[in-house]
Amino acid sequence: MIALFASKGMHDLETHIRRLSVNDYEALQQLQSGIADDYVLRIFRESVRREATYGVFSAGRLLAMAAYSLYAGRYAVLGRVRTDARYRGHGLATKLLSLICGEIERQETADWIGLSTEWSNGAMRHVAEKLKLDCLSVYESCVLAFERLSEWRTQLPFPEDSWEPVEDVSEKRERLISAVQTMDRPLTVFPYACYYPLPFEADLFSADYVANGRMYESGGQFFLLMNDTKGKDYLHLKIFDTSVIDDPGLWHTAAREAEKAGRDLWVDLPPDAVASRDWLRSFHCTRWTCYGRKTLPSVDRSHRVYYNGK
Repeated sequence: MIALFASKGMHDLETHIRRLSVNDYEALQQLQSGIADDYVLRIFRESVRREATYGVFSAGRLLAMAAYSLYAGRYAVLGRVRTDARYRGHGLATKLLSLICGEIERQETADWIGLSTEWSNGAMRHVAEKLKLDCLSVYESCVLAFERLSEWRTQLPFPEDSWEPVEDVSEKRERLISAVQTMDRPLTVFPYACYYPLPFEADLFSADYVANGRMYESGGQFFLLMNDTKGKDYLHLKIFDTSVIDDPGLWHTAAREAEKAGRDLWVDLPPDAVASRDWLRSFHCTRWTCYGRKTLPSVDRSHRVYYNGK
C-alpha cells in the first residue's frame, strides 16, 4: 500500500489513498453514502476487478471512493464516486479525482477524460468544473420498467413503417462509422452505455461492440439495442438521429425486444424531446450532464505512479 497523498486538518484525521480490491467490500459497506440500495455496493466485487478503483482511507475506514474505465484505450470515464456523508465538504472527492486524472494523463494512449452526473448533483458538477472538464451535453435518461412495457405498447399508434434487423456486423459498423463522418449535425457524445456517454468517434465502434448490439433500419435511418446491466438489467436503446423519435415503429420494436428479454427499457434523449412528448411520461426520466476534455498535453508521461509495489 502506497500513500499517494497524506493530509491532516479534517477533524485531525490523517488520510491516504490506495487502490481498492474485492477485500474492501466490508469497508464499502460501512461507507454511509446516503443512497438507498446503492448499485455500486451490489456490483462492487465485479466492477473492482475490471475498473481501476481507488479509496480515501483514515485509520482503516473508507471515507470516499472513485473509479475510472478506459474505452478503446483512449477515453477515460470517471465514475462510482461516493463520499461518506459524515465527511463531505472537505474536498475528498476533488482530491481523489484530481489524482486519478493525473494518473490517466500519464498513460500513453489516454487522450480524453469525462464524467456524467445528475443535474441535481450540484456538488459533483462543481467538482467537474474544478477538474477543468467542459459541459458537453445535457440529456434525460429515461427508463420504462419491464412490468409496464406491454400496457404502454398498446397505447402507441400502430406503426406505419417496419424496422428491419441488420445482421451483418461489417454492415452495422459501416453504418455507424458513416454516421460519424457524414451527419449534418454530428453528436458531441453518444450513449455508449447506460450512464456512460462518450465522444461520437469511429474508433469506439469495435467489431466486438457492434456485434453485441442489435441494429434496426428503416428508410436509411437506424438505431441500436444493446443489453446492459447496472445493478438492474436494461435494454439500452441508442438513437443517433432525433428525427426518428416520433416513429411508432421504433418504439414498438424496442418495447417488444425489451419484453422478450425481460429487461427494463432505457433510452437517452434531449430534454426538449422529453418535455414535448406526452407519451414519454410513462418513463421515469432523470436529467444528467456530461463533462469532458482532452488530456493535458503538458503532463510528463514518463513518470508513473505504481500501486501496491507494482
